[in-house]
Amino acid sequence: MIELGQKYHLGDRALFFMLLTNVSPAILLIAVAYIILVAFNGLSQGIAQSSDILGQFSIFSSSNLNTLLPSVILVIVFIAIILACVGAIVALLQYRFFTVTLGEFDVRLRKGIFSIQEITIPYRQMQNVDIVRSLFYRIFGVSKLVIMSAGHDEDLTDTAVTNTVFNPISKNIAEEIRILLERKIGVQVIEKAS
Repeated sequence: MIELGQKYHLGDRALFFMLLTNVSPAILLIAVAYIILVAFNGLSQGIAQSSDILGQFSIFSSSNLNTLLPSVILVIVFIAIILACVGAIVALLQYRFFTVTLGEFDVRLRKGIFSIQEITIPYRQMQNVDIVRSLFYRIFGVSKLVIMSAGHDEDLTDTAVTNTVFNPISKNIAEEIRILLERKIGVQVIEKAS
């Protein structure tokens, strides 16, 4: 249950989703290395079985490919490991430094690793709270929480609508925050009976 004055992170499912999305380039590189390895095995068997024109070129000879391939695969795997480590560290830091505090009169959002950004949105300026879940988000149990609030543009002459997005946030935390915010901003809330 969400309580006023407590700092909250985005939730465990959001952390898992962030880790998965940040490590996915490394997973893709490992898949590329595997495809290269499978393709090489097929190519080397074809070269060894035939003495056609392709086998006569020194660059395509099976002995050159046999010595070159392990180095290429090793480099790709090494790059994938580095990408996975960097991606995991970035995801953990983004999760760790993204906090939400629901106060008595406002919502305070603090995010950023090197450049820290603090946003305060008074409840009286909030116009709407939406939860968006694509199919991909539903599979992982996360949501995108969007808070629309009245704001001003740079020259302070026209009123504009600004969006604050919590993306990704665990589904349960998003629902609890939405219900609390809708009560605070005066939107009629219809809750499901448990």
